[in-house]
Amino acid sequence: RHRMDMMYLETLKEYPTMSVVNAKEEDIDSLVKFMVEFQKECLHDPEPFEYSIRKKIEESYSSYYILKVEGQIVSIAELARVEEKIAAITSVYTLPIYRNKGYSRQVVSHIREELIKQKKIPYLYVDKDNPISNHLYTKIGFVYGKSKYDVAHKKGNIDTLILAGGCFWCMSKPYYEIEGVTKVLSGY
Repeated sequence: RHRMDMMYLETLKEYPTMSVVNAKEEDIDSLVKFMVEFQKECLHDPEPFEYSIRKKIEESYSSYYILKVEGQIVSIAELARVEEKIAAITSVYTLPIYRNKGYSRQVVSHIREELIKQKKIPYLYVDKDNPISNHLYTKIGFVYGKSKYDVAHKKGNIDTLILAGGCFWCMSKPYYEIEGVTKVLSGY
């Protein structure tokens, strides 16, 4: 079981992104291997179903961003749940032998910059039990969102409304269109 949280971009902190690019069709096999390793390590799935992973990647490989060193993919992240004003950065993963070199930070920073150019708010799903990754994200401007169990009600003109919906990603868009809504945050 994962203890997940959300982080959203609060401050833009500059960080070089070197040669991060969108994955191409020729990167599919490497992406499948990465996601198998990601699921084993991060999702504690001892035997990920490679067929399902491959099918998903074949359908959406261009949503993955990769960093290569000497022709080898060393770090990846996926752009997901892209909506009118928000988008999620997920599946951030660097192979263990390439960690502590700033590769994940470069990939996440690159996606963050792309989203800002598109006037979208980037956010991350993070594992509460992974302080190393979460520290990395704070270094490039991300902060934790308010937990649904820790909602502060403010006096004055600002109110907080908590709603439940089927597909909560789809539910966020209509609220952005309501005059006076200043922030919509979807999540578990």
